[in-house]
Amino acid sequence: MTRPAVSIIIVSFNTERVLRECLAAVTRHCDARRTEVIVVDNASSDGSCEMVRQAFPQVLLIASPSNLGFGAANNIGVEAARAPIVLLLNSDAIVSCDAAEALAAHLAAHEDIACIAPRIVLPDGRPQAKTFGHLPSLWRIAMQSFGLSRLFPGSALLAGIDGEARRGREMTVGWVSGVCMAMRRRPFRAIGGFDARFFMYCEDVDLCRRLARYGRIVTLDEHPVMHYGGASSKTLSHRVRNAVWQQRNLLTIVRDTSGAAHERLARIVMLPGLLVRLLVGASLVPRAGIRGNFILAAAWARLVCVVRGGRGEVTR
Repeated sequence: MTRPAVSIIIVSFNTERVLRECLAAVTRHCDARRTEVIVVDNASSDGSCEMVRQAFPQVLLIASPSNLGFGAANNIGVEAARAPIVLLLNSDAIVSCDAAEALAAHLAAHEDIACIAPRIVLPDGRPQAKTFGHLPSLWRIAMQSFGLSRLFPGSALLAGIDGEARRGREMTVGWVSGVCMAMRRRPFRAIGGFDARFFMYCEDVDLCRRLARYGRIVTLDEHPVMHYGGASSKTLSHRVRNAVWQQRNLLTIVRDTSGAAHERLARIVMLPGLLVRLLVGASLVPRAGIRGNFILAAAWARLVCVVRGGRGEVTR
C-alpha cells in the first residue's frame, strides 16, 4: 500500500450533518492517492458513525466508546496515521481548496516551521476572530483584560493573547487554532501530543507552546477554511461551560509556563475585565432579561472560577 503524504484527522461529537459536509469537501478537494482521512468519533449518539461507514467507506473510522475530548481523540488519530504530515481539521470546518496538500508543501519547503494554519473564515466570508495569537503571559492577559488589544488592533506591543490583525501573507505567531493546523507527525509524537488535561479549549495554545522547540508557529493568509463554529455546543449552559473551561485552561498554561505565583497574578489581572463584563451583562437585563444573557452568565461563572483559584466547578 502506498504511503500517503498527508493524514487528515477529524474529531467528531454529535455533528453528523456538518461532518458529512466536511468529509464531502475533503473528498472533493483532496487527492485520495496522497491523502488518508481518519475520523475519531467521541461516542456520538446522532448517527455520525453510521453515516461515515455508509457514505464514506474509504475513511478510517475510529469509534471511541466514550467522549475523550478534542485533544485526546486527536492523539488517537495521529497514532493511527501513516503519513509524515498530519492535518487536524474540525468536523464543522469546510475546505474550499486543497488546503491539506498546500500546507504540507509549505511545511516541506520550510524546515524551520513546526506548525502551520490557513486563514479561517466564517460562513459569510469574514475572517474568524481568535484563530491565532500570542502565548499567554501576564502582559498579554492584561492587554486583553483591559481591552487595549481591541482598542489598538495594529499594535504588537498592546496585543493580547488573541491576534486582532494580520500583517502580511505569512505571520510567525505564538499559537494557531485547532480548527485547522498541520504539523509533522514525528515532533507531535515527541512532545506527547495534546495534553489530556485539556478536555476542550486552549489545548491548541498549549500544543503550539511545546511544538515551538521544533520551529516556528505560522499562520498563512491563504488556503481559506470555512468554520461554522460551535456545532457541538448549542445551549447557553454549554457556552458558559466552555467560557470557564477556556479561562481555566489558560491559567493552567500560565502555571505550567511560569509557575504558581504567575498564575495567581494572572487571576488578579483578569478581575477588572470580568467585572466590566459583569456590569455590561447586568445593563442588558432591563431590556433582554436574565434568561439567555450569555455575557452576564459567562462573566459571573468566570469570576467565580477566578475567585476559587481558577478551579470553577464545571461538568462535561
